[in-house]
Amino acid sequence: MKKITICIAMIAVLFACSKTETPFDEELNRGNEMALKGKPGGGGGGGGNYAPTVTTANPYNISRFNANVGGNVSKGGGGTNTTEKGICFDTSPNPTTANNKFTGDPGSGSGGFLSILSGLTPNTMYYARAYATNGSVTVYGNQVSFTTLTLNCGVVGTVQDIDGNVYTAMTIGTQVWMLENLKTTHYSNGDPISHEPDVSWYNFSYGAYCNYGNDESNVATYGRLYNWYAVNDSRSLAPPGWHVATGADWTTLLNYIGGAGVAAGNLKEAGSAHWIAPNFAYPNDCNFAALPGGYRSGTVTGSLNVRGYWWSSTQTNASTAKYLMMISNEQNTVGSFGSLTPTGWDNKHFGYSVRCVKD
Repeated sequence: MKKITICIAMIAVLFACSKTETPFDEELNRGNEMALKGKPGGGGGGGGNYAPTVTTANPYNISRFNANVGGNVSKGGGGTNTTEKGICFDTSPNPTTANNKFTGDPGSGSGGFLSILSGLTPNTMYYARAYATNGSVTVYGNQVSFTTLTLNCGVVGTVQDIDGNVYTAMTIGTQVWMLENLKTTHYSNGDPISHEPDVSWYNFSYGAYCNYGNDESNVATYGRLYNWYAVNDSRSLAPPGWHVATGADWTTLLNYIGGAGVAAGNLKEAGSAHWIAPNFAYPNDCNFAALPGGYRSGTVTGSLNVRGYWWSSTQTNASTAKYLMMISNEQNTVGSFGSLTPTGWDNKHFGYSVRCVKD
């Protein structure tokens, strides 16, 4: 009996010595629990007792403020039980989720995913790693790096409209934009624009303007609202040497600033002084400072502090024209330049803000 007992003990020791598990060298232990051991490619079905293998893809679509970085989480080794996956990044090597992170799309489970990193600083090197969280453990993939592009922005002076309103002019890429919404009550030849505060704007098809809520105090901050007929009038809303932004102008700006999917985050004024919280916006060197001036429809104004609408001078048919919209809690632009409404354009009778571009 004594010999049998000794043999059993020796077998147990040999079995324990032969069982080897190599920890994934990038795992992070959270809380008081032991970090899980990684079994790259193992497990077959993704049991919850092992950390998955995570890999980081090469960055692409790098712009001044944004970059696309993807990753992959293995199905084996607990990957199917991943509760969160994405990309973490920082200006220092070996970033973790304690630095900066964007969850992926899709944001859980195994398989490939994409994260759009936004709000970045131009001309800056970043380090990024994919991550996957499974239970109490976060596992990191290989590190990649990229450098955002240089931003060409700078104040070039001021411009004055026929009413004497002064606007800051700034170079953004190859364009020069006004940094405030238009406020003029006269066309550039001196003729007055029809002021229509009370009548339904659906009842006429000539150029008109109003103040949001018929309140003059809103003009200094948000500018005035104009129907498209005023935008298209041959007498011109813009000062000499300038024009109301065309559809092509808006497209050029959005592409330069990071693309329609993230441009609102880079163009909106940051904070909640004017945009209702949460405002998905990042401060940027161009200070375009897009503001939520709302809209006019019929006799009603709405969406002040929530949405900003801007006309383009580009029409789509006899009754509609292209427009741009930004929303407080979104980083993408909406309307004709970004995520589409059912039509992608709006009725020319609506009242929207206007921005001007240098000829």
